[in-house]
Amino acid sequence: MVKHKNKILFFIVVIIQALYIKKIINYIKNHSETEFTKKIPVVNVKKDYFYFLQITDTHLSRKFNKYQDKAFEEFLKETENMNYEFIIHTGDIFDSQDKFIGTRKEEYVNLVKLVKERRFHFIRGNHDIFKTTKEFNQEIAKILYNGSRENRNIYLKVNDKLILIRLLDGTPEYGTPKFYNFFGIINEPFNKLNHDLCINMCHYPTNVLKATNHNFKKSDAWFCGHFHSFFKYGNIFKNKGQLECVLRDFYSNSIFRIIAIYKGNLTFNDVYLKKPKVVILNPVDKNLGIEKINEKDLKFLAFGYKNIRIFIDDKEFFNYRVENELHTLKLPTKFSKISVEAENEYGQCKHEINVKTGLKLNSFPLAIPFFNVPYVFVGGYLVLLLLILHFLEKNFFVFVIRNIYNAYLPTMFVKAHDNNFIAFTATKAGMSTTFDVFYFHTFVNAAYDFILAISFYYHLPIIFCIFHIFQLLFFYKYYGYFFRPLEDFFFVFLIISSFYKYFVKKQTKKVDD
Repeated sequence: MVKHKNKILFFIVVIIQALYIKKIINYIKNHSETEFTKKIPVVNVKKDYFYFLQITDTHLSRKFNKYQDKAFEEFLKETENMNYEFIIHTGDIFDSQDKFIGTRKEEYVNLVKLVKERRFHFIRGNHDIFKTTKEFNQEIAKILYNGSRENRNIYLKVNDKLILIRLLDGTPEYGTPKFYNFFGIINEPFNKLNHDLCINMCHYPTNVLKATNHNFKKSDAWFCGHFHSFFKYGNIFKNKGQLECVLRDFYSNSIFRIIAIYKGNLTFNDVYLKKPKVVILNPVDKNLGIEKINEKDLKFLAFGYKNIRIFIDDKEFFNYRVENELHTLKLPTKFSKISVEAENEYGQCKHEINVKTGLKLNSFPLAIPFFNVPYVFVGGYLVLLLLILHFLEKNFFVFVIRNIYNAYLPTMFVKAHDNNFIAFTATKAGMSTTFDVFYFHTFVNAAYDFILAISFYYHLPIIFCIFHIFQLLFFYKYYGYFFRPLEDFFFVFLIISSFYKYFVKKQTKKVDD
């Protein structure tokens, strides 16, 4: 039978967790619809089409590995003769992921010099800002963006269609250590611009990005990186007409994306270094594109090939016309599938489309509502406390004290995820402008309580001690050593308690002998 005192303590814990959930809800719902209208220059495209390149997650100099640098230089060399409008790098340019590899300003200066003549647009990712100050981030923004991070837009006109491309920097103002930059935030005023097609370019997918103005997420297509997908076309999600596509990382795949606009249609294909490149402009896949017009000719771009094969509903066609990079073929009256295959000595590139059913979408993990997962953590934590109350009732007060400490110090009152109070946390949580604290602070604290409960239940404090040492070594890589009062206290207490019990048992045995 559970004591009345412990029932009251559990009720207190439930209230604490309810307040924590309220804090999460307030963070998610907090938004500002600040908007303005500022005209920007429109670039007139002379052809019926244009294309640009997306590259992401290069992680240059990652752990001092020069392979990424060489691959990036190969990318610059290989694309030098392509007639693209511009290149957009969607973040994680460099890798400053631990305490030994910090973000260095000279790296960005050298990079901008390297690509000066290549019409590059950069967008930062979470790996670009680890352990940086707000002032340092502003300096990097000036180097990469030649100005502010806010309201960077590219405006083009092709065939009387206005194409708006937004370059969205979702990195937090403060660069916190690893784990605490997984979520992004856009809190700048929104510039309303007329358009026929809107493309958003960002490092963060929409399900890990908070936009204080909801209009930032409204677009025809959202191209990003961050998730390092293993699927052929990355992670792709289509919801209410908006196409969202994650490009696989460049540093392990040597892959980049050709995004093409043809008379208002949007299409893309992911291509590899050295291999030939193909992208179909018209028609458009039902799932992997945005269709504004429908013409009777197959049109595609092809680069660096020795041989091309065209299949329409598995039947091969040959009589195509070539004008520089543009290839044209008369389409049959009825068809559904088209495949264009290009080959050279390094391999094959294929672009397939299905105008009727569309190619299969790999929506995981884009379909995961990451902003709601902390509710699951909090619910799981309450279940854990119920089990502790049932099986370890005499120790329950210890876990209640730990819960109050972890909930109020720092997360609710003193907000220890500000630099002045970081020492109070068990997880060295990041700034309150990021959402990650709700994830990792709750998860790690629950993990500690679970391990402590196991140690109490089996009377084996060594389990908690080993876990704590593992955590120290794991976090040391990213932060160096830092004092964590609560967990360090339990660690020392359990060691002293174990030695005390050992010597008392030994002395008792001697007396008995």
